[in-house]
Amino acid sequence: MEVMEFKFRGTGFSVEAEMIYLAEKHGLNTIEVPITEIYVENGSTLNPWRRGFGNLGTIIAWVSEKRPLFFFGIAGAVFTIIGLIFGANVLYIANAGGGVAVGSALEKGILQTKI
Repeated sequence: MEVMEFKFRGTGFSVEAEMIYLAEKHGLNTIEVPITEIYVENGSTLNPWRRGFGNLGTIIAWVSEKRPLFFFGIAGAVFTIIGLIFGANVLYIANAGGGVAVGSALEKGILQTKI
């Protein structure tokens, strides 16, 4: 039986997600084991929001490394859609005779250059 050694990049609770990711990546079978949790007052010192966003950040980093075209393509598509919405608003205001909406035009220009 071969023993695998994993090197973890994360720290804190993001290591748990990294363990699952590396196990799946190397073809290891994973199962869920039920546990009994005991919550005590003043037991955890880490904010659950911070813990959750830490794990989310780790997962986003993996997606950006493994599938960069997908990751950055989604962000580019979102900024393009937002820019088109602002651009349509500028054209609507200009067409209605209200002049050019400078603020919206600048927002549209900024969002369109993010791609």
